[in-house]
Amino acid sequence: MALLLCAAPAAAPPVAAPGVSSSDVLSLRQLGSAEGLPQLTVFALAADEQGYVYAGTQDGLSRWDGRRFEPVPLVDGQRDWVTHLLADGRRLWIGTDGVGLQWLQDVRVAEVRTADGRRMPSVEAIARTSRGELLVGTPGGLYQCTPEACTAIAGSADLEVAEIQEDAGGRVWVGTNMDGLYRYDRDAQGRLLRSDFHLGRSDGLPNDAVRALLVDAAERVWIGTGRGLARWDGRALTHWMRVGEAPFSGVFALRPLPGGEVLAATWGHGLARFRADDGFEVLSLGAGMPDAYVHTLLLGGDASAPIVWAGTGSGGVVRLEPGRWRSYDERHGLPQRVVVGIGEFVAADGARTLWAGTLGGSVHWQAGRWRPLLPQAYADRIVYDALQDPQGRRWYATQRGLLRDDHGQWREWESRDSAIPATSVDQLAWIDGRLWLATGHGVAALDGDHVDVLFDELEDPTRVVARALLSLPTRGTRPRVLLLTSNRVLLTDGESLADAGADCAIPGAYYDAERLADGEIWLASRDGALRLDLDAAEPRCTPVLEPAGSKPTTYEIAQDREGRVYLFGYDGVRRIDDPRAQTLEEGRNYRRYGLDDGLPSLEFNRDALVDADGRLWAANAGGVVAFDPAAAIDTPTQAPLRLAVRSGGGALAAGARLPAQHEDVEFAPRLLSFRHEHRIRYRSQLLGLDPEPGGWMADGDRRYPRLPPGDYRFVVHARDAAGREHGPLEFAFAVAAPWWRQPLALVAIGLALLGAGLAAGRVRAHALALRAAHLEALVAERTRALERASNSDPLTGAWNRRYFHAQVGDWLRASGQSQGLLLALIDIDHFKAINDRHGHAVGDAVLIEVAARLRAAGGEDAELIRWGGEEFLLVLRECTSVAAQSRIDAVLTAVSCRPVQTKGEAVPVTCSIGHTRCRPPVDGIDNHIDLVVQRADRALYQAKQGGRNRAVEA
Repeated sequence: MALLLCAAPAAAPPVAAPGVSSSDVLSLRQLGSAEGLPQLTVFALAADEQGYVYAGTQDGLSRWDGRRFEPVPLVDGQRDWVTHLLADGRRLWIGTDGVGLQWLQDVRVAEVRTADGRRMPSVEAIARTSRGELLVGTPGGLYQCTPEACTAIAGSADLEVAEIQEDAGGRVWVGTNMDGLYRYDRDAQGRLLRSDFHLGRSDGLPNDAVRALLVDAAERVWIGTGRGLARWDGRALTHWMRVGEAPFSGVFALRPLPGGEVLAATWGHGLARFRADDGFEVLSLGAGMPDAYVHTLLLGGDASAPIVWAGTGSGGVVRLEPGRWRSYDERHGLPQRVVVGIGEFVAADGARTLWAGTLGGSVHWQAGRWRPLLPQAYADRIVYDALQDPQGRRWYATQRGLLRDDHGQWREWESRDSAIPATSVDQLAWIDGRLWLATGHGVAALDGDHVDVLFDELEDPTRVVARALLSLPTRGTRPRVLLLTSNRVLLTDGESLADAGADCAIPGAYYDAERLADGEIWLASRDGALRLDLDAAEPRCTPVLEPAGSKPTTYEIAQDREGRVYLFGYDGVRRIDDPRAQTLEEGRNYRRYGLDDGLPSLEFNRDALVDADGRLWAANAGGVVAFDPAAAIDTPTQAPLRLAVRSGGGALAAGARLPAQHEDVEFAPRLLSFRHEHRIRYRSQLLGLDPEPGGWMADGDRRYPRLPPGDYRFVVHARDAAGREHGPLEFAFAVAAPWWRQPLALVAIGLALLGAGLAAGRVRAHALALRAAHLEALVAERTRALERASNSDPLTGAWNRRYFHAQVGDWLRASGQSQGLLLALIDIDHFKAINDRHGHAVGDAVLIEVAARLRAAGGEDAELIRWGGEEFLLVLRECTSVAAQSRIDAVLTAVSCRPVQTKGEAVPVTCSIGHTRCRPPVDGIDNHIDLVVQRADRALYQAKQGGRNRAVEA
């Protein structure tokens, strides 16, 4: 970075300045199409008084409620680029590219025109001054606007106004598209008058195109331009015009951070953070940004720990979010995203090198990017493990054997020209001055350049399948090594083998062994994690029982600096905060990390490490993943809790009185904390119906059909990702009694009963006819029962395929040409594993419970079909396109909200969904239905390939 100081208009000589640095791990969440954002080019962001966040895109305006972006219509339903937003109390000002200036308040949207009725030009800037004036910048000058009209400010018609910023003295700084920076001062009446001040490229600005302005606490004006950043302190100009050897890109937004730092949105370098010492840090693709082009910034939450939002050029909305996992893949230089090995070299001077082995070759991290690890001659080698010996030589275990880098001199050992027991070498360990090699066909050691097979006193030493090696503290003169085989734990000194004990012989397979900070040894296996006690009279292994007594498959174990243990498997990461705890409880001393926490895939491979900075790195099927255990989840202390209430397709006002025959009443609470929303929990109670509050649930939405008459009060609490409670929030309403329970109706009924007594004789005359009708109804009921039995699944009670194909034509015709049916093909995740682990009786219980949850989630307008095995087809007959995603999300949540309890066991259950819309065809319903179901089946396959516990729309 070159930092220049110049006095306008003459430039001063350059002076030395702090350099540029780059962050290795940036924890963030990306919000895009999957979250409902209509388009991924985001020009503007704003947060209103109620706490909702708005995004302006190339396809209009959307509002984020913590779960999903919902579209916000512009005037007359027009579609346009929304380029600028300003939240002003309860009103949101909307600047567009082609349909002028508009504002939104509650549900009302209106356009603001000029005083003579003309539509406003393209809006380039919006600002509110300390005097309450709303200033709007356009290519045709500066305007002062009210909700009724806009008036041009004198002396600005020749300016293409792109940025507006007021300072503490009430002066207004105006940045232009093509002519640098101007300033407006105030006259005695407070009116804005254009001053003689001007800064342009000839005066030292990097560029005449001003793209961002900020006046800091020291009254210095920061000026983002199309070719870098400058700062005017009233006397001289400071420049930031280069990043390393490259020119600085355009600066499109500037926001103040705590401690005097400034955050910048750049066009080509991602985010840049300018420190108080005038150095800066670039946070771009190498740091985890999905897009290097950033249009806009928004700072929300608490001032001391702001939540940073960024609108990008093609990556949607990005939110910096501590406590999430970060992933690296082909975008950052990985040759292939399936990672099978990861480690770190430490040189004599303390320099560290992180390396990763992928199925497409091996790389190391250098200058913000993954670059080839091995010379070209070995470029195709897959590195499973590596180490650096006391002489500084580097050794690599690969799929082709063993590689050594002796300070630039390379050599390779393969099974065909050495005694290495197998083609592939899986793990290395430096023990007692020798390099040990673990392979799938035995253990070997390297003496000098000669490979010796260990345990050669055995009849067939190559049958010792070595899964992992762990060097233990020595006792005496011989080394002590823990050796994991496919299903046994062995102790060896390099010459003899001893079994660790019968408790350690498992039916599954071992994968990893780790010695924790307190000396305790943990083992990773197909049957979960185990503790190994070598100090007991008889070595013994005891399982680590996770919540509900589960023992999920564990491939790898790691421990961070705080002593927390991380278990990696094929269902994400589990963290145990206290490894000595005998009872683990979700949310207290145990936490799961999944796709919502930033993991690219739930599947891990057998390698993880904690680097010298305390960060965790692991090999994942979707790339290299990293996590900073020290990153705290800073949730806002005063996050607003909002509640939307609907009935009959419209909003329900507080205090409303519903008729007796009312539509469903739906409650949708949202905690606008905007930190790890998937960990937010809700607890609610409908007073007047529910005897007590429900449990804490991830999905707080509640729907009540046909409530009985009475007064009701819905009460909801929320708990954010850090465990802080918010609320309660209450909503009161009433349901009227039916007409026949009204006083006048009761009088009328009494008179009617009197008349009915007079007609009693006639009733007897009809007795025989009624009895005949009863017998006829009984026969009809029995007939319907037989039809139900032939059309339904006897285990789950769901309809069968025969019934579906017989009825789907009628369902389609009744649904109407505009809506059609929503078909959701649902598959229970890992159902075979449930049967294998718990038995078919438990599997049947899971099927019955999942079917019940699907029926409850589907509601009255749904039909459930047992499609085959663990697959169900849910048909939603009255689901609009707008409501489809929320209905599908509710199904996912209903299945996974709690484990299935059966025979004292708690079985966690999730599902994958492929869903699609089915509209009435012109003809040929049967062929049409087959094609639609095939489409849903393909989407289901994508959901399972994407990590399961998710829905994909065809």
